[in-house]
Amino acid sequence: SEISGTLMRVQLSKLEKILTGLRQRKAAMISVLKEGGVDFVSSHDPEGDCGTSLHLRLNDPMKASSLCRELQESGLTVVPVSARPAYNFSQWIGILNVSEEERKSIAGDLSSSRILLASTLKVFIRPEWTLEEAKVKALEISRKLQK
Repeated sequence: SEISGTLMRVQLSKLEKILTGLRQRKAAMISVLKEGGVDFVSSHDPEGDCGTSLHLRLNDPMKASSLCRELQESGLTVVPVSARPAYNFSQWIGILNVSEEERKSIAGDLSSSRILLASTLKVFIRPEWTLEEAKVKALEISRKLQK
């Protein structure tokens, strides 16, 4: 309808401002995390990145699980990337047209991939945060990692 179209056009005009703010918050958080020596997954396209999240890379799935709980309890929205069903690679082995030997090799690779994914946390960046709040959240993450 014309009313929906008009509303969408108004919302669309706000999109660039929202994305710019999210990218600024993400950049500020990354800057603080870098200072704290935190390892994270960098974006392959920072200019095209929406800035809605960042990914922390830890060296141990148990540490990632513990940190995830702590950050959730402090009010952050954090999930292990392995929680997403699409990352369960073992379900894809059956459709591969490969020999049994290749399957075993792939299964070994998948095992190390699972560990990497279980050690990676996705932290959501909220659009309502100010730049200063984003920095404080990053500092909180950094401090919890240094425990």
